[in-house]
Amino acid sequence: MKTKLLIKLSLIMDKMGIASEISKIEGETNEEIAKKILGILISKIYRAEDEIYELISEFKNISLDDAKEVDIIPIIQELIVNTDVKSFLKLQ
Repeated sequence: MKTKLLIKLSLIMDKMGIASEISKIEGETNEEIAKKILGILISKIYRAEDEIYELISEFKNISLDDAKEVDIIPIIQELIVNTDVKSFLKLQ
């Protein structure tokens, strides 16, 4: 994953205030962990609206306007299972 995307992800997590919550998540399966992360993200996504549009735009290589219209759940799921993002989340 590009450095720019990881920096954006860090900014989003900080702005949403979820870094400590995510780092404490435990579960028996990746699916269980992903569901917990998804719940945390959705509950506070409004705090970093503009940054999330930018992240989606860069991650999917689409315009900002298109990023505002995509189905975000599959994109969040794709990010959660991304190896680089997983490593990053463990460091938070």
